[in-house]
Amino acid sequence: MKVTVQERQSWFDLAIIYCGDALLAFEIARENGASVTDEIPAGAMKVIPDDLTGNRQIVTYYSSKGLSPATAVTVEIDLDRVFAAPFPFTLG
Repeated sequence: MKVTVQERQSWFDLAIIYCGDALLAFEIARENGASVTDEIPAGAMKVIPDDLTGNRQIVTYYSSKGLSPATAVTVEIDLDRVFAAPFPFTLG
């Protein structure tokens, strides 16, 4: 099936929503030519393979409650500031 990704959803979110098993995120990402560490842009269309079997009870629960987790976290690192201050000691 094809699904539209919501803002801040991760491969793990998609696996829980559509398969009921977060471990299937690896298979879903691979099917879409991606890694589970790749960010997914909001609005992107992704394929959930029909042959993935997870936990149907979880899928039914999320669907019946209208739950759509979006747990991806974006962290920006200012590389100029990572080691901006000198270390207070020397090695050797």
